[in-house]
Formats: sequence, C-alpha cells, structure tokens
Amino acid sequence: MRDKLAEILENSTDADHEMLSTADAIIAALPGMIKPLDWVQGESMIFAVGYTIRDVGLTGSGHEKMWAAYADNGKHIPSSTGSMGAAKDAVHARRTRRIMEAFGL
Repeated sequence: MRDKLAEILENSTDADHEMLSTADAIIAALPGMIKPLDWVQGESMIFAVGYTIRDVGLTGSGHEKMWAAYADNGKHIPSSTGSMGAAKDAVHARRTRRIMEAFGL
C-alpha cells in the first residue's frame, strides 16, 4: 500500500496539481489494494474469514460443478453462483464494497 501511495504522490508533484485530485487518486486506488481472502479447502466447500463457498450441484449439462457463496450469517451473496472463480469474485467485490463503506466512501 505504501508503494502505491508513494507512486500516486510522485505522479502528482507538478505545481498546477490540486490536492483534491491527489486525494481522489488515492481513494480510487484503495479498492485495488484490498488483498483477496485466503481460502481453506473443506469437504465440498471452501472457507475464508466470514465466508463459505459451497458446491451446489452440477450445471445443466452435468459437466461442471456449480458453486455459490454465503456470508457467515448464511445469506447467499448475489451473483456468486457459477464457477468457483465467479463465487470468489463475488465475495471479493462484496468485501471490498463493505471495506470502502467503512471508510465512508
């Protein structure tokens, strides 16, 4: 994070650059600095702090597994059903959104 912030500040040192533009650039960079969760393999599911991705069956063709993500409260995370990658992406998007909301953004 420190390196990314230093890069933003380095690119904003010209005399005409306004402080608000630098602040906007820092805020815009924050979501990309949120690291993905570390997932642990379970039986027919994977776990990370606050989330579970479960095997929910096979696709209509019967050739691929379908996965769905859930928060620890058991609530299904929208747009998370499909491949395991899609489920992880949905969890990361939700987690990023919640972290940014905690900053009031």
